[in-house]
Formats: sequence, structure tokens, C-alpha cells
Amino acid sequence: MLRAVAISAAAAAVALAGLVVVPTTAAAVTVSRAELRGGQLRLDGVNAAPGVTVTVTSASSSAGARSDISGAYHVQASNFRADDCTVVVSDRQTALATVTLSGCTPAPVTPTPTNPAPSGTCVITPSGATPTYPVGALATTYFTTSGCNTSTGPAQWSFLSGRIPVGMTGPYFQGQDAAALSGVPTLEATYSFTLGVTDSVGATDTQTFTVVVAAPRPLTVTTASTAPGAVRSAYWVILGADGGLPGYTWSLASGALPAGLQLTPRGSIAGTPTASGTSSFTVAVTDARGATAVRTFALTVA
Repeated sequence: MLRAVAISAAAAAVALAGLVVVPTTAAAVTVSRAELRGGQLRLDGVNAAPGVTVTVTSASSSAGARSDISGAYHVQASNFRADDCTVVVSDRQTALATVTLSGCTPAPVTPTPTNPAPSGTCVITPSGATPTYPVGALATTYFTTSGCNTSTGPAQWSFLSGRIPVGMTGPYFQGQDAAALSGVPTLEATYSFTLGVTDSVGATDTQTFTVVVAAPRPLTVTTASTAPGAVRSAYWVILGADGGLPGYTWSLASGALPAGLQLTPRGSIAGTPTASGTSSFTVAVTDARGATAVRTFALTVA
């Protein structure tokens, strides 16, 4: 079972029961019901990629179920834990959704006010500069120790109070005496949390940490140009994007592709050109929050 972690009062507003933040694009995971009562998770939705596993992840638990051929899905799990009553829903192909669970009571967000002195030589390294990560970027925060006895096994880490950024999970073991939180944060806030460690001989220590999640980097189309094509020859180009909150959905904003080619929602220009010439067109990419970026291309078919 994963362990949970802690958020500041600035993020407490996300715990309004029943609020579902759904991407506004057509090709995106959407959620019609999301509830957590007595540890029982029930979550329904549509618009997932057909036949893939849709995962529901909190800071401390994860569950999943396969979507049907229409993209509908139903996830149900027992003993599910979400201290901030917030989960991230993803099929790893279309835009994800950040959802607040109805029927759920959030745990207090305040971390341990004071950390007791270590009981032995096993000590968590105090936090240095506060790490800052933008929404939508893969983030990993490491925690190290000194003096821990790991003769009979790795140091055991636990969450004590507070919350970690929405979209990140942990603490996970890193070797014998370290730990990490990892994931893609989806909500801006200043998050504070307290972790504890216990070594092989029972020595313990605690430490409070802070992580800042800032606004996402600007959404951009990273593909600079498209390769030329040839009449009656198969053509395939994958467009790239960066920034914003993944996943991305692509569409044709203006102009027209060469005859025989199509732009898919996942960013592929594919098909078999049927006529020569140069076509000018503008594509748009939309992230999971509805932000959009555009770029114009000229594609020549010989």
C-alpha cells in the first residue's frame, strides 16, 4: 500500500465534495460519478481510449479497471485512501482529469507542528531549499538519512501528517535508507507534510518538508516543420508538444491537409497522399486544462 502525504491551506479548496474538474476537449477522459465512502471507491466515466486500463490514483492508493470498446469505464475498490479527497484519473493516452470525491471527509492538512528529537542515530536529513515544480511536469523529491542501521532490512518510511502535491505519490523506498515522492502534480499550491523513518533497530526520526507546485510551463508545439511526402507513398509524422498539463489533444485549426492525409487527436499526420502540391494548415494542441497552442505548417507532396 502506498503512503500518503500533505498540502497547505492554499490547496484546501480542492476538497469541495462532488466537484469534478473535467477536461474540456472532446478526446479526453471524463468522469460522471466519483465517490469515496467508508474506504469504498466508486468512479464511472467515458471517453477513455477503448480497451485500456484507466487508473485512479490518490497520494496513498491506486486502483484501475479496463475500459470497454466505447471508452466507458467503471472503477471500484475497497480500502481506498485519499486524505485530500482528490484523485487523478488517467488512461495514459487522452487528457487526464483531476477529481474531488463526494462522500469523502478530508483529513487535517496541517503537518506535525514540532518534530521530536531522534530516538537514536538514524536521522532524516533536514530540508534545504524548497523544491518548486510546475504543474504537468514529472517531479521527484528525494529524502535521505544518516546513521540508520539497515543490517536486517531497509529503513521503513511512513507518512505522519499533512499532504503531498495532488498527482504525486509516496514515500517510496530508494535503496536502504532513502525515500522519494514522485508523479505529475496537477494543482498549484504550497504543500507541507511530515515523514517518519524507522531503522532495523527501532531508531526513529521525523522531519517536515515543503514542496511548491507552480503554474504550468506555457503550452507550445515543439515540432518545427513537417517532412515532405510523395504521391501514393505511406506518410506518417507525429507532432510534439510541451508544457501545460498532459495529455494533449490535437485538431486542425485552419487550412487543409494534403489530399489523403488526416490529423488524429493524438497528434499523428498519417495516410497516403493522392496528389502533388504544397498545403498550408494550422494545427492546435489542447492540454488537460483546456489551454491551447497553435502552429502553422507547409507540407509538400511531390
